[in-house]
Amino acid sequence: MRAGRIIALDTPAGLKSAAFPLPMMELSGEPGPARAALERAGRLSPHGLRWHLAVADEDAWRAAQGSLPAGISARVIPPSLEDVFIRMVEGAER
Repeated sequence: MRAGRIIALDTPAGLKSAAFPLPMMELSGEPGPARAALERAGRLSPHGLRWHLAVADEDAWRAAQGSLPAGISARVIPPSLEDVFIRMVEGAER
């Protein structure tokens, strides 16, 4: 719900695929100089000692991968229901 209205109603899997049609990546450490390129690829947010990137532009993501500092790895992770909730409530009315 957002602003007293139901904004999504589906199974957990359906909500995840609707909120994140493109991959969610987890970076193993501080992106450093690659941060700007990653932000062009999608929404980058800190998660403890790691970073999550909700990819919005796959071409920009592929380009950004080449600029990751040595020792930083990226892997595809499934979005959590918390990720879905945050994505859904961050709509235009917020």
